[in-house]
Formats: sequence, C-alpha cells, structure tokens
Amino acid sequence: MTQINNTFPKRAIYRSKQTTALLSIMLLSGLCSQAQKLFDQLTVPKDGPEYYVTIDGKGPYRVKINDIPFFTFEKGDGSMTFIANHAIPSSGEQQIAIEAEPGSNIREASISRHRWTAAGSQLDSVLWKSNQSFSGIFYATVPHDLIGWKKSRDISSNEQLRKAAATWFSDMITLLKAHKGKEFMDRIMLAEQQSFIMNYVSAKEAKVRHKGWESYINKGKFEVGNEKDDQVEIVGNGQLIHLRGSNNQGGIKLLSSDGQTTYMDIFLHFPSDKQLPEAIMINYRQETSDFRKRIK
Repeated sequence: MTQINNTFPKRAIYRSKQTTALLSIMLLSGLCSQAQKLFDQLTVPKDGPEYYVTIDGKGPYRVKINDIPFFTFEKGDGSMTFIANHAIPSSGEQQIAIEAEPGSNIREASISRHRWTAAGSQLDSVLWKSNQSFSGIFYATVPHDLIGWKKSRDISSNEQLRKAAATWFSDMITLLKAHKGKEFMDRIMLAEQQSFIMNYVSAKEAKVRHKGWESYINKGKFEVGNEKDDQVEIVGNGQLIHLRGSNNQGGIKLLSSDGQTTYMDIFLHFPSDKQLPEAIMINYRQETSDFRKRIK
C-alpha cells in the first residue's frame, strides 16, 4: 500500500519516487473571489525547511504531531518516510507520538530536517531518534506562524460542540453524494490555504488543486465509502475535531472508478467568537491499492 499527501509542496511530489499526482488538470477559471483572495496571499519561501518522519517497523500504527493524526499505516513491514510539514503550524517545540496498534512492532522512529537546494533535497539534521520510546519532543523552525485553533474553544468537554461538528461532517458527505463540488470546496477554502502555507504551495498551484477537486466532485466518478463506523474524534489537545474512520484514516472516503481510495481528513475548530465550526486544516491521502480487491 502506498499513500500520498495531496498537500505536499510541488517540489516534494516531483522528487518522490513513491508518490503519484492525485489529479493532473489544467487551471480552470471561475474561482470565487474569496478563494482568489485567500490563494493570492500564498508565497513560496526559497529555502523553507521540510520535516520528515521515518518509521521502521510493522503496522498498524498511527502517527501524531502536536496531537494531530496525519499518517496511518494499516499493514505491512518496512521503512516508511513521509513529510510532516502539514502538522507544524509555527516554530518552536513540537510533539510526536506513535500509536502502535495490536500486532505492530516499531523498531525505530526519527524526525529529520531537510533543505531544498539546486541539487535537490539535502539532509540538514536529525532532530529526534528513538528505538525505545515512541513519543518525544523536537524543535522546528518554519517561515510562518499560523495561530489557527490555538485561540479556539476547548471542545473536549462540550457535547454540544461535538454534535455540531458531527452535523457539519454529515452535511459535507451529503454534498459529496450530490456531486456539489463548488459548495463542498467553498466550505474548506481556509483549511486548504492553511495547509498550502505549511507545505509551501504556490498561489498558482493552489488554484489548480482547488479547481481540480471541485471538478472531480462535480463529475461524480466515485462513491462515498461506508461511513457507518465513522466517529468524531477530538485532537489538537482539545481544540480540533475530525472524522475518524474505523481504520484510523480520515472518515471521508472516496472510492474512485479506477479502484483507488482517497481519504479526506478535515479538521474543524470553533473560533471563540462563533457558534459554528470552521474547517482549519485538511489532509488528503491516496491509497494506490485497488479497493475492489478489498472489503470496503
């Protein structure tokens, strides 16, 4: 099984041998003014650091950074390396935790910082490494400071907010089933922008990806996976909530006509001055194995 993160910077997609483009389309016209404004703010730093997690071991396991689940390895054995920028909203101390499921065997885990040069990605330093404890602290320096959910309300003990988030996700799944791409994407524009900032995605590329997803949803050449076992999960140290599937992946699951599965993991927060949730982060993952050969 191979997975990709669709919020990777373009340069990371280019150099990865294990990644394939999720969508390859021409830039379409018709972005709404709000999306245009959000994406026009994007700039790409020349030497923005990239942070990678490497895990050698047997799945299943789930990786969190800053209590944000961003990678799940369901099965297999070997060494996996994946980018972690999309879980690092600001510089300073960062936390990593690897949740090992029954039957797993984690032999070693590490976090490294890389720099992009004319010669390609170059290892800068190893920030954390362990073959005993699979939780720890490392320090990161990034060219942005996304306050985001840090000033949001605590969700952990508020059942009313949990129900509001569950309703939000239910509404989003309804939009997917109705193939309403614009309506769906309009509700996650800010989340896209925040993820694009963390992954150094340019304004042009951001617009391509946004319109690509809108077109993909409108065409409806997919089905929404069985969501009966999905449940909302509070993460981000009590200030984020997302939809978690039974396999620990993002709960919104799209089964494409070519046999591939895409997980859309959308994270919500509740701003202190609002009653309704707001999408603040999104992470796409594609499973390249054919779901038609598996039980959905």
